[in-house]
Amino acid sequence: MGLSYFRATVLVIGGILFLTTWIAMARRRATFGEALRWSLLWLGVCVMAVYPRITNKIAHALGVDSGRFLILYCAVIVLAGCLVMVYARTRRLSREITLLVREVAMQREDEHHSQDKDESSA
Repeated sequence: MGLSYFRATVLVIGGILFLTTWIAMARRRATFGEALRWSLLWLGVCVMAVYPRITNKIAHALGVDSGRFLILYCAVIVLAGCLVMVYARTRRLSREITLLVREVAMQREDEHHSQDKDESSA
């Protein structure tokens, strides 16, 4: 069974992403759990590229017309989940920045008042 150009490209890109994931973990830019989840995704993509009929079998077992639609539905669900997670993280970081800026402003105000007292008593 020869690989088409597309399937070979998917395998190469999947392999690069797989290695990049573990390099990120080694550099402490990702946790072991994150690396494992991403690695499973990349391996799944590679398996589907080599054996595309697997997706059709899974799709039919789940009641979806074809493997292509199953992949599309899964991608939409994963991307929607990622969007919600990014939105939640952005909101949390925004709140943390607001609290931090408020705290720094109060500290500066306190320093300014203590300097004014020192100057007036001198």
